[in-house]
Order: sequence, then C-alpha cells, then structure tokens
Amino acid sequence: MHPNRLAVAAAMLAMAGGLVGCGPAASRADGAAALDAVAGHLDASTSAVATTRLALQDRTEGRLLPVTADATVGAAAETATSAAHGIATLVVPDMPPEARAARQQALSAASDAVASVAQARDSLGARDPAATRRALATLDDAARSLDQAGVVVEHAASAEAAP
Repeated sequence: MHPNRLAVAAAMLAMAGGLVGCGPAASRADGAAALDAVAGHLDASTSAVATTRLALQDRTEGRLLPVTADATVGAAAETATSAAHGIATLVVPDMPPEARAARQQALSAASDAVASVAQARDSLGARDPAATRRALATLDDAARSLDQAGVVVEHAASAEAAP
C-alpha cells in the first residue's frame, strides 16, 4: 500500500476510534442494543489489529517510513483502547447469561487486541526480525480471537432477538 494511502487510512481509523470512544464513561443499554454496541466495538478492534499488521508488515519490508508506521500504529492503538473501554463500560441491567458471557468474551478479545497492538508498536523500533515475527503472530492470534468473539456475540444477539 502506498504510504499516502496508508496515512489516509490511519487518519480515518483515528477518527473512527474517536467516535467509538465518545460518550459517557459508562453507557446503559438493553440486551439487544448492548450486543449491537459490543459488535461495533469488536469491528473497531478488528480494524485496529488489521491496520497494525499491515503497517508492521509494510515497515518490515521497507515500504513504509518509520514515522508513518508509528503514527499509523499509534492511531490503531487508540482505536483498540477505545473499543475495549467501550465494551468494559457498557452497563446492562438484567443481561441474560448468554449475552453476559458473549460480552465477557468480547472484552477479553478486545483487551488482547490492545496488548497485541502495543507489542507491535514496540517491535517497530526494535529492528529485530524475531520480535517482528512474534508481534505478527500475536496480531494474528488477536484477529482470530476477535473473529470468534464476534461469532459468539452474533449468536447471543440472535437469541436475544428471538421471541
């Protein structure tokens, strides 16, 4: 990806992350709306992980300047953090057990995404191929975890919507 296009993507990601993080410290919702919010936060986390992976890969292959890679991963870190915060602060009185479990799995996956993005950011400056490989593997694990959590949230949302 051309560095200018990646910078534009990073700016868009930062704006989306800012929107995800807007609002009160804790938000209240009913079960269905809460699961929709969790799904949106998972999408933001997934985007942050994918953006970070792309930036790290492009930086490793010399297709991205260090400052651009750092700015891109920094914006992704903010997005991932905002998404995890959004899931953590969602308050749902009387949430059914399946929905509660789905939210907990989503929170765990989003928290792991934050850690994987942070590890990738650390590896940008290390110039250590082994550290880069570990960061890429951690990002891949986080992406799988986010995908699995998304499936669980979808299933719980379907159960919540059923009469």
